[in-house]
Amino acid sequence: MILIHILIFNDKEYPKWRTIISIEYNYYNERYLITTIIIIVLQHDLKYVEVFIYPIQNGRDIEGVTCFVMDITERKKTEAEKEKLLSVLQKSLNEIYMFNSDTLKFEYVNNGALRNLGYSMEVMSGMTPLDIKPEYTMAKFRKLIAPLVNHEEEKIVFETIHKRADGSLYPVEVQVQLITYSGQSIFLAVI
Repeated sequence: MILIHILIFNDKEYPKWRTIISIEYNYYNERYLITTIIIIVLQHDLKYVEVFIYPIQNGRDIEGVTCFVMDITERKKTEAEKEKLLSVLQKSLNEIYMFNSDTLKFEYVNNGALRNLGYSMEVMSGMTPLDIKPEYTMAKFRKLIAPLVNHEEEKIVFETIHKRADGSLYPVEVQVQLITYSGQSIFLAVI
């Protein structure tokens, strides 16, 4: 099977259509590699098309191919939006944390927080906010976030102390929200 991604766009600066073809291919077997260049002219600004090409064989000979074409433009746009959002979150100088609403374990910590705290994401994924907030016990922290869990408040803001991997402390103002998506809830904390 050969998988071909084709990006086609209309460059308004130039009168001609431009086509960029990137090819990712898996060998059908060690003896055959089918390379096909497909040029499609569309009257849209941007289109991604995925083409699956399967050889039709008669013994060892290839007599033809079967092609399937799928428009993946929306999927590519969604992927690009997700990458952009993740890049912005990662590059933010603010400390951004996402932690599980049940276990309180960190599911995401941005680079700003990792750099400031001195932990890796692997270590942080086994930790909870209690591990970096020495002023809080589990009971005290659960009481603090209860208005979010009970949907009495949309956001809580509080001041506390964070503890770095080297043991040093620093003051922070924390804004926490409980966000629900796809039937799941996650806490978002921005410092």
